[in-house]
Amino acid sequence: MGTSLFELPVTIGNVTLRNPFIVGSGPTVKNLEQIELIERCGWGAASTKQTYNPRPYISYDPRYRWLKKEKLHIFTAEHRLDMETGLRLVENARKKCKELVIIANYSDAGDNLDSWEEGARRFEAAGTQILELNFCCPNMSFSVDVSNQKAHRVSSGASMGQHEDQVAAVVRRLKSAINIPIIAKLTPEGGRIAQVAKAAMDAGADGVSGVANRLGIPPIDVRKYKKAIYNLQGENTMGCMSGPWIRPLAMRDVFEMRKCLGPEPHINGTGGIASMS
Repeated sequence: MGTSLFELPVTIGNVTLRNPFIVGSGPTVKNLEQIELIERCGWGAASTKQTYNPRPYISYDPRYRWLKKEKLHIFTAEHRLDMETGLRLVENARKKCKELVIIANYSDAGDNLDSWEEGARRFEAAGTQILELNFCCPNMSFSVDVSNQKAHRVSSGASMGQHEDQVAAVVRRLKSAINIPIIAKLTPEGGRIAQVAKAAMDAGADGVSGVANRLGIPPIDVRKYKKAIYNLQGENTMGCMSGPWIRPLAMRDVFEMRKCLGPEPHINGTGGIASMS
């Protein structure tokens, strides 16, 4: 199918995508072969699998489950990209892909602004066209926070994404350090996605994005309640939930952000998309 069928250009900051359809960061954007396929299929942009700096403290083999009856996708734990792998992926993708916009999804551990800036500068030097700051992943410190465990207290992902001041501080610092557009990808956890989005935009972000996925407990078999789908913390373990059912919540996230931000700011909406219809 020719890519001309997909021409519907949109602009984020100073970067133009051939259309507004973006493959979100995840397991389908973790290697060069996948990204080349994404370009051939006509997508406007691809956001690489999350790069986490320093080396991820949670980086296990992923546990994916598709619960057919409930139409529920759930996963917990996953391999993040370390800094060198993420940079190399961006460099190679830019060499191979001429029409696809490459977005780097990046997160740092905690509020060390010097470390955030160093990572952002390295991604800009590697050639990423847009930097997407991950303030949304629940399978990091947030799952530990919700479990009321004290094993790891460095705030990251969805833990940071609930706090306007932390998100704004990172965005403001990076906007003063790099020249490529910045998108803040935000968590719906905590019920303040609109307020955090406004803080990010006021700090200079070129756009914001929702993630829709919610942290939840997988179904429990009352006949085998000790045999949980996940048991990673010595108990029935939460996972990141998605699937077609989540689209109304994803639309609510976009609705809340748009009402708060007004008609102009760029918003990426994600979650629950299963087909063209």
